[in-house]
Amino acid sequence: MFKVLQTILVILLLSAPASAKLDKETVLKVEQRLSSIYKNLPTNNGAEIVFLNTWNQETTHAFARWIPQLNTRFIQVSIERPTRASLGENGFAFLICHEMGHFFGGQPFIHEYLPLSVEGQADYFAARDCMKRYVKKFQTNSTPSNTAVSTCKKVYSNSKSIRICALSLTAGEKFIKSQYAKSADHVSLLNRDSSIANATIGFFNYPSQQCRLDTIVAGVLCNPGTDCSQRQLASRPPCWYKSVDGSFQKPLQH
Repeated sequence: MFKVLQTILVILLLSAPASAKLDKETVLKVEQRLSSIYKNLPTNNGAEIVFLNTWNQETTHAFARWIPQLNTRFIQVSIERPTRASLGENGFAFLICHEMGHFFGGQPFIHEYLPLSVEGQADYFAARDCMKRYVKKFQTNSTPSNTAVSTCKKVYSNSKSIRICALSLTAGEKFIKSQYAKSADHVSLLNRDSSIANATIGFFNYPSQQCRLDTIVAGVLCNPGTDCSQRQLASRPPCWYKSVDGSFQKPLQH
């Protein structure tokens, strides 16, 4: 009987999913990978991308700073203790993608003299461009959620495209829920923020949690380099975005 219990325990341990810990090795790996993707883009103009990490914090979050005089893009990252349940690799990659979105996401900007994308546009870019690049180049063994797969099948039919979309969406959902851990129970891929903004939400203001997730859904359903302004599922949602003249504000081209 003891041997039988031992065997069952071993099987359970081997079949259990790996705990999504955010250790130092994973953090540095993700940062290096995303830096390598965007550093050599023409729109980066040869700028350095520097990560400033602070370890063993209560939560994981980040913010972006652009210092033109130094031609350097800084991303300051606070990383939670690795013993805590966490974002894991893909969720952390989406967090960094969001910060990259402030640099490379394009209009609308937070200020006409400060060309950093507003929060909603950074979310859209992270889902539309950055996370897809990361998944396509580096991820092979992750498993997307069933809801993410169903959502992506509304637009994509190719199995590879569905997988890239669904993994990106799963990472984005994990990112949003981690940022609002105490109040994100109602945030879901099955819900929708029906509010309509009077003007584009910008200048360091955040859309609602559900609106941000809606933006991520729209982003993964829009192919990079495509004008999705007239595509209902893939356009930036009106809960944060309002075009002044009705025209599409193109992101920076890569």
